[in-house]
Amino acid sequence: RRIRRGSSTMEEDDNYGGFPVVWMASFPGSGSELILNLISGLTGLRTADVHVNGGTRCTAPQNLVCKTHYPADDEGRPSELTPRHRFSNTTLVFLLRNPARAIPSGHNWLWEHEHHQFSHSMKMPLEYWREHRAGIFEHGVFSIHKWAETIDFWHSEPLYPTRLYIPYEQVLDAASGTELVRQMADIFIESSRSRRSSELEKKLQNTTALKEFWNDALHGKIGGRRSKRRANDKSYVPSYTMQQKQVMLQVIRDLIAKYSSKSPELTKILKGYVKEIQDNVPIDDKPVPTSPPKAEPTPVIEEHLSEEKNKEPPLEQPKAPESPNHESLSFHESKVLSRFKERVAANRVFHHNTGRQKKPGPGFAGISEGVNMTETNFPVVWLASFPGSGSELLLSLVQELTGFPVSDIHNSQGLQCPNKGNILCKTHFPADRVGNPARIEADNPYRFSRSVMLLLLRNPARAIPSGKNWEWEKLYHHATHSMKMPHDYWRFIRNETFSEGVFSLAHWKSMIDYWQGNASYPDLMYIPYEDLTNPTKGPLLVERLTAVLAKVAQLPISPQVDAQIHNQTEIATFWNNSLNGGKKVRRGGQNIRRKSDNSSYVPCYTDEQKQEMLHVIKELSDKYGSKSPELKSILAGYANDIQVTIPTDHDPPPPPPPPPRPMIHHHFNRTEQRLKYRQK
Repeated sequence: RRIRRGSSTMEEDDNYGGFPVVWMASFPGSGSELILNLISGLTGLRTADVHVNGGTRCTAPQNLVCKTHYPADDEGRPSELTPRHRFSNTTLVFLLRNPARAIPSGHNWLWEHEHHQFSHSMKMPLEYWREHRAGIFEHGVFSIHKWAETIDFWHSEPLYPTRLYIPYEQVLDAASGTELVRQMADIFIESSRSRRSSELEKKLQNTTALKEFWNDALHGKIGGRRSKRRANDKSYVPSYTMQQKQVMLQVIRDLIAKYSSKSPELTKILKGYVKEIQDNVPIDDKPVPTSPPKAEPTPVIEEHLSEEKNKEPPLEQPKAPESPNHESLSFHESKVLSRFKERVAANRVFHHNTGRQKKPGPGFAGISEGVNMTETNFPVVWLASFPGSGSELLLSLVQELTGFPVSDIHNSQGLQCPNKGNILCKTHFPADRVGNPARIEADNPYRFSRSVMLLLLRNPARAIPSGKNWEWEKLYHHATHSMKMPHDYWRFIRNETFSEGVFSLAHWKSMIDYWQGNASYPDLMYIPYEDLTNPTKGPLLVERLTAVLAKVAQLPISPQVDAQIHNQTEIATFWNNSLNGGKKVRRGGQNIRRKSDNSSYVPCYTDEQKQEMLHVIKELSDKYGSKSPELKSILAGYANDIQVTIPTDHDPPPPPPPPPRPMIHHHFNRTEQRLKYRQK
């Protein structure tokens, strides 16, 4: 068989009976997710983690590598996993990283989870690291002693001779990183009892292609499992006290003396770590500032589809109300008021309208007719779009078209996306970095479609202000898609919006680069927003979309419905009702259309900004035009629209806009007034 998942492939021998799984040992915080992503993209085979599902995925068919942090975290001892014959006894991959960097990186993962951030998304504050450094360094999973114990364990285990050392620092370097890719290819071809495919052979010989693959893997374009960590303050190099530096150096020197004769390669890596710590790790012997106690991280409220979610919290022991606003209320009335506030706050944050019904609606296309959603097993299709490209309109149209619910990765951290019956899940990744689809797929393998993926596109000159308009509506307390920001407001925030943040031109480009270059989704269906809202092209696009979704759902279309779909009058009527109804299905039956509180306008840009947009569009067209003529045609239309329609702004910048008015929660005030009235 030939397995096609990564950017390269390996061909298995005809007598394939299940190649052995290779252990990849590493200390937490050493970059194991990056290496798993790189291996999967290189070989096209699966990788697994001993921490997921008790390590059961490690022995799954077509799995090549299993990651473990044992004995640092004491989870998943290799000898406890069965069957034993599934694991290689000739090869071990050992991932190393300088302990001065690995220790804070490992604890950063714990900090992200405690503060409800996605993994590899934020960097803990420097003061937090200084405050907890002493305890982390000496005790626990991320201590210097556990780092040394990891090296000792795997080098004293006779069943797993180390065949390949992967220093994390060398992986990040372009020259040494590409050479490591070559070494990994040779090791895994030999371990998996495979032979090189012609495609892999060409890429290993082509230095430019190999460097491009290394760069894509490093930036998450292959597999998408890695996201670039950003700092929430100034970037910093983790510091240590003089005593801690001396302890690290002594631990590494002891390891060098112990393994100098057994492993010259390991010795060379450790000597490099000694030099790095001596030269580049800063010393910080200043006393840790005593800051006032900080509030604990806000607990995340998650909706679980269980019987417990509707239960009321237990009553606390009676005590006098502390709030001055409740002095005149009885204890029972105070509890009623506090519970009411909790329920309203929870519903305001976690209220969703999709994925709840057990039976789908009828749908224009009749795909869901007679289907029970709890018995469906068709995969979920990803809908990727840049913010402000009209994804809510398309979700509404698809739900009304098919009768099946649709979901959003931004709701409940994407927990609703894999629900049975869902046919579509929206994401803005990597523009807003909120929800990486690869993380959702890792917890729900085989639940998402690999045969088709929808990419919703919109001219950046229109999408950027449209996305920013959503933020303006939230800031000034308007309903979503109900108002259009004033022209002077757009001119005031245009330069910053265009160059920085979620709605920038760079993020618009990154959306196309990520999904067009992602080998996991080879078949993209482009949906230009301009075509979707065009009276001539819109109905034709709906007809094509119906055929694609019916194929994904693997459900037949009745002859009557098939005739209805191909009836130009019927489908044009459906398209017109869906478009003019606003977000009818997704917004609880309300017809919401964006209106302007001033005269309608076309967003303007400076000459430099228009030229930059045209340059980015030309760059994308040259890069992907040969692979996708359809995308090239769409981008050419955007370039023409920018040149002809988008006005140029030569006026001086306007004055700052007025600040938004404070939000008043009237429902709380009314409730308090009623309780006080009842008491009187």
